[in-house]
Amino acid sequence: MLRDGNEGMSTIPGLSQIQFDGFCRFIDQGLTEELYKFPKIEIQTKK
Repeated sequence: MLRDGNEGMSTIPGLSQIQFDGFCRFIDQGLTEELYKFPKIEIQTKK
């Protein structure tokens, strides 16, 4: 990590690309897996 002039703050080269890649991976894979964990919603109609 590189110091950027702000004390206590560090800069990670390529962080925005790492975050974007992780977000895309979550949308492609993780979101679907997480949605399957929710219980199925069933609508009951009056008869």
